[in-house]
Amino acid sequence: MMLQYRVALSKKAFNYLTRLSSIDKERIQEKLDLIWLWYFHLCDIKQYEWAENTYRLRVWNYRIIYERRDSELIIQVIKIWPRWDVYK
Repeated sequence: MMLQYRVALSKKAFNYLTRLSSIDKERIQEKLDLIWLWYFHLCDIKQYEWAENTYRLRVWNYRIIYERRDSELIIQVIKIWPRWDVYK
C-alpha cells in the first residue's frame, strides 16, 4: 500500500479557494491530488532556499505556497494567491 500525504489548508488559503471560480478550483484540486498521491514529478514545484520544507506549486495563474512535513505525511497549504500578488 502506498502512503499518502494529508493535505491541510490554512484558514487564509481555504477562504481564498472558496472565492475562486469552479474552473480554477478544479485546476488547483487536480494538482493537490497529484501531491497527495506522491506524484511530485508531475507538478511544477520549486523549493524555497530561504525556508526549509517550504515549496511553491504553480497552477495556471496561481501560486500555492505550502510546507511539506515528510515525517508526518502532511502538506500544509499556507497561501493560495494570484501569481502577481503571492510574494508581497
